[in-house]
Amino acid sequence: MIIRPLGFVVLFTSMLFASSCSALYHGRGEFTSASERRSDLVRTELFFGLQKISGQLVSNEEWKDFLEKEVSSRFPEGLTVYEAFGQYRGKEGRIYREPTRIVLVLHPPGDHFDALIDTIRALYKRQFNQESVLRVTTRARASF
Repeated sequence: MIIRPLGFVVLFTSMLFASSCSALYHGRGEFTSASERRSDLVRTELFFGLQKISGQLVSNEEWKDFLEKEVSSRFPEGLTVYEAFGQYRGKEGRIYREPTRIVLVLHPPGDHFDALIDTIRALYKRQFNQESVLRVTTRARASF
Protein backbone atom coordinates (compact mmCIF):
# COMPACT_ATOMS: atom_id res chain seq x y z
CA MET A 1 0.00 0.00 0.00
CA ILE A 2 1.48 3.36 -0.96
CA ILE A 3 0.59 6.32 1.20
CA ARG A 4 0.78 9.81 -0.24
CA PRO A 5 2.37 12.43 1.99
CA LEU A 6 -0.13 14.51 3.89
CA GLY A 7 2.00 17.60 3.34
CA PHE A 8 1.67 20.46 5.71
CA VAL A 9 -0.57 18.65 8.21
CA VAL A 10 1.96 15.87 8.75
CA LEU A 11 4.87 18.31 8.89
CA PHE A 12 3.05 20.57 11.36
CA THR A 13 1.94 17.62 13.52
CA SER A 14 5.44 16.14 13.51
CA MET A 15 6.98 19.48 14.48
CA LEU A 16 4.40 19.96 17.23
CA PHE A 17 5.03 16.45 18.57
CA ALA A 18 8.81 16.87 18.42
CA SER A 19 8.68 20.21 20.20
CA SER A 20 6.49 18.81 22.99
CA CYS A 21 8.76 15.87 23.83
CA SER A 22 10.55 16.13 27.14
CA ALA A 23 13.47 13.97 26.03
CA LEU A 24 16.09 14.31 23.33
CA TYR A 25 17.14 11.25 21.35
CA HIS A 26 20.85 11.12 20.53
CA GLY A 27 20.74 8.30 17.96
CA ARG A 28 22.79 5.91 20.12
CA GLY A 29 19.78 4.33 21.82
CA GLU A 30 20.00 6.90 24.61
CA PHE A 31 17.62 9.59 25.81
CA THR A 32 18.53 12.49 28.03
CA SER A 33 16.12 14.25 30.34
CA ALA A 34 15.93 15.11 34.01
CA SER A 35 12.63 13.24 34.49
CA GLU A 36 12.98 10.54 31.85
CA ARG A 37 10.98 7.31 31.77
CA ARG A 38 12.33 5.19 28.93
CA SER A 39 10.68 2.07 27.57
CA ASP A 40 11.51 -0.42 24.87
CA LEU A 41 8.24 -0.83 23.02
CA VAL A 42 6.78 -2.10 19.77
CA ARG A 43 5.36 0.34 17.23
CA THR A 44 2.50 -1.20 15.28
CA GLU A 45 0.76 0.53 12.40
CA LEU A 46 -2.46 -0.90 10.99
CA PHE A 47 -3.69 0.24 7.56
CA PHE A 48 -7.48 0.05 7.21
CA GLY A 49 -8.81 0.52 3.69
CA LEU A 50 -12.22 2.18 3.69
CA GLN A 51 -13.69 0.92 0.42
CA LYS A 52 -16.14 -1.95 0.74
CA ILE A 53 -16.48 -4.62 -1.92
CA SER A 54 -19.80 -3.00 -2.92
CA GLY A 55 -17.92 0.19 -3.83
CA GLN A 56 -19.35 2.12 -0.90
CA LEU A 57 -17.03 3.56 1.71
CA VAL A 58 -16.96 2.73 5.39
CA SER A 59 -18.82 5.75 6.78
CA ASN A 60 -17.30 8.05 9.40
CA GLU A 61 -19.85 6.72 11.90
CA GLU A 62 -18.97 3.08 11.09
CA TRP A 63 -15.26 3.87 11.42
CA LYS A 64 -15.66 5.73 14.73
CA ASP A 65 -17.80 2.90 16.10
CA PHE A 66 -15.23 0.26 15.08
CA LEU A 67 -12.36 2.35 16.45
CA GLU A 68 -14.07 2.81 19.81
CA LYS A 69 -15.45 -0.70 20.28
CA GLU A 70 -12.67 -2.81 18.78
CA VAL A 71 -9.43 -0.80 18.87
CA SER A 72 -9.60 1.72 21.71
CA SER A 73 -11.11 -0.88 24.03
CA ARG A 74 -8.06 -3.11 23.46
CA PHE A 75 -5.51 -0.26 23.69
CA PRO A 76 -6.97 2.17 26.25
CA GLU A 77 -3.52 3.64 27.04
CA GLY A 78 -3.65 5.51 23.74
CA LEU A 79 -3.22 5.42 20.00
CA THR A 80 -2.98 7.75 17.01
CA VAL A 81 -5.13 7.72 13.88
CA TYR A 82 -4.01 9.18 10.55
CA GLU A 83 -6.17 9.83 7.50
CA ALA A 84 -4.40 8.74 4.34
CA PHE A 85 -4.94 7.58 0.77
CA GLY A 86 -3.57 4.22 -0.26
CA GLN A 87 -3.32 1.87 -3.17
CA TYR A 88 -2.52 -1.80 -3.49
CA ARG A 89 -2.74 -4.63 -5.98
CA GLY A 90 -5.47 -7.12 -5.09
CA LYS A 91 -5.15 -10.89 -5.39
CA GLU A 92 -6.68 -10.82 -8.89
CA GLY A 93 -4.14 -8.21 -10.07
CA ARG A 94 -6.40 -5.15 -10.03
CA ILE A 95 -5.07 -1.88 -8.56
CA TYR A 96 -7.28 -0.49 -5.80
CA ARG A 97 -7.10 3.12 -4.64
CA GLU A 98 -8.98 4.12 -1.54
CA PRO A 99 -9.13 6.36 1.50
CA THR A 100 -7.34 4.72 4.39
CA ARG A 101 -7.05 5.09 8.14
CA ILE A 102 -3.74 4.27 9.79
CA VAL A 103 -3.81 3.39 13.49
CA LEU A 104 -0.48 3.68 15.29
CA VAL A 105 -0.10 1.94 18.64
CA LEU A 106 2.94 1.77 20.92
CA HIS A 107 2.79 -1.28 23.15
CA PRO A 108 5.02 -3.71 25.03
CA PRO A 109 6.28 -6.71 23.08
CA GLY A 110 4.56 -10.03 23.62
CA ASP A 111 2.09 -12.62 22.45
CA HIS A 112 -0.79 -10.97 24.31
CA PHE A 113 -0.50 -7.76 22.27
CA ASP A 114 0.06 -9.68 19.03
CA ALA A 115 -3.20 -11.52 19.67
CA LEU A 116 -5.06 -8.25 20.34
CA ILE A 117 -3.80 -6.81 17.05
CA ASP A 118 -4.62 -9.96 15.07
CA THR A 119 -8.13 -9.92 16.54
CA ILE A 120 -8.65 -6.30 15.46
CA ARG A 121 -7.49 -7.12 11.93
CA ALA A 122 -9.76 -10.17 11.67
CA LEU A 123 -12.78 -8.27 12.98
CA TYR A 124 -12.29 -5.42 10.49
CA LYS A 125 -11.85 -7.80 7.55
CA ARG A 126 -15.00 -9.69 8.51
CA GLN A 127 -17.15 -6.64 9.39
CA PHE A 128 -16.27 -4.66 6.25
CA ASN A 129 -15.53 -7.55 3.87
CA GLN A 130 -11.87 -6.56 3.37
CA GLU A 131 -9.17 -8.62 1.70
CA SER A 132 -6.54 -7.54 4.20
CA VAL A 133 -5.43 -5.09 6.88
CA LEU A 134 -1.75 -4.26 6.50
CA ARG A 135 0.31 -4.49 9.69
CA VAL A 136 3.75 -2.90 10.05
CA THR A 137 5.61 -3.62 13.28
CA THR A 138 8.96 -2.21 14.36
CA ARG A 139 10.86 -1.89 17.61
CA ALA A 140 10.66 1.53 19.24
CA ARG A 141 12.16 3.32 22.17
CA ALA A 142 9.89 5.93 23.68
CA SER A 143 10.04 8.41 26.50
CA PHE A 144 7.02 10.19 27.92
